[in-house]
Amino acid sequence: MTRLLTPRSTAALVFGGLVLAVAGGGWAYAAGRGGGTITVCVQRLGGQLYKAAHCASGDRQLSWNVEGPRGLRGRRGLQGAQGLQGVQGPAGPGIQFTTASGSNPPTITEAGTYFVDARVFISNKPTEPESGLCAVEAFDPQPPGDPAGPYRVDEFDGAYVQPPGPALGSEGEPWDGDFSFSGVLTVPAAALPAKVGLLCADARGDGPTISAPEWWIARVGP
Repeated sequence: MTRLLTPRSTAALVFGGLVLAVAGGGWAYAAGRGGGTITVCVQRLGGQLYKAAHCASGDRQLSWNVEGPRGLRGRRGLQGAQGLQGVQGPAGPGIQFTTASGSNPPTITEAGTYFVDARVFISNKPTEPESGLCAVEAFDPQPPGDPAGPYRVDEFDGAYVQPPGPALGSEGEPWDGDFSFSGVLTVPAAALPAKVGLLCADARGDGPTISAPEWWIARVGP
């Protein structure tokens, strides 16, 4: 049976699945993708297209691919506009340090375990011993109902030794008498608010000349 697509029909060729469609002719021809091509006959007179197993004498066969070859890659598009700034994320789990310096040491207002680093200048006077011991303390400055005054909550100790005569530090610069004492202090809720302080004694039991204290403190546990 021969099917014609006449000029009077409004026809469309779609190269992707449904290939030939006739609006007004009352039928449609759908070409599959079996062989990858679509084949029709073209009438010699008038050029109408029709589908047949064999084209009539004088007519010619016309074929095209269901899918054409892949085209060249297109040009890169223009850069888009910058997006809006995102919401700031929550703080990470890192340790947050509180710092202080001079005669006003930090105050602890929350019970817990704290890492403390105290740095201080200890003068290397010829009249003072070259070694001694320093204690970093957490204390309650005004315990309730105790007229005796401050009492120690926790402490850690650190020794110091002054180099004899002119000396160089770890970076090759003249030694300036700076010492650092680091450790952990635990402060219970009953001692809040607690203060942190530094006490030093030389080998004779006297207090050495100290100055410029600096503090770094961070809560590290319950």
